[in-house]
Amino acid sequence: MAQFEKLQDLWQRQSVAPALEVDAERLARSVQAYARRQAYVNVAKALVIAIVLAWSFSRVPATPRVVAGLAIVALAAGVMLVREWRMQRAIARLEFGAPSLGFVRSTMDRLYRQHDAHQRLYWPFIGSMVLGLNLILSSTARLWERALLSGLPFFAFELGMWLRRKRFEMECRPLIERLSAMRSSLEERAE
Repeated sequence: MAQFEKLQDLWQRQSVAPALEVDAERLARSVQAYARRQAYVNVAKALVIAIVLAWSFSRVPATPRVVAGLAIVALAAGVMLVREWRMQRAIARLEFGAPSLGFVRSTMDRLYRQHDAHQRLYWPFIGSMVLGLNLILSSTARLWERALLSGLPFFAFELGMWLRRKRFEMECRPLIERLSAMRSSLEERAE
């Protein structure tokens, strides 16, 4: 029994490296800054969507087809924006007070999912945009013009994904590198 008490005493007296706590605090601040930047980006996206829809509504006749087309475009854009906002909000609300190996891995996985967040919704989103655009243009544009303009959502989505990849490298990559360092530290402690 004395052996157990000696081991227990040694275990309780071992020093805990304070660097991990400092890293956790710094990482939490970085994630909060990331969340603030994402909130600004999402507000800007919502404003752009509202401005484009308002401008579009002012330029075309208010027929039932046009209103339906604008509603489909607004709904699809809103769904994508809300989905993205919820994913980013979930990351921002993580508690970094006592990081564990599973927590760090989960956080890294969530950040990696930000890279290609909309792949699963690509075709429904693009289909909604093309359908909405064709309903909006049905009374004012010729068929060949509508066919040509139907490529616009593909181009716009790919441009947005290119910008997203650039932002990922600039904003998420440093967070992932810090989390990787924390994961390595936790794995060393676990051994």
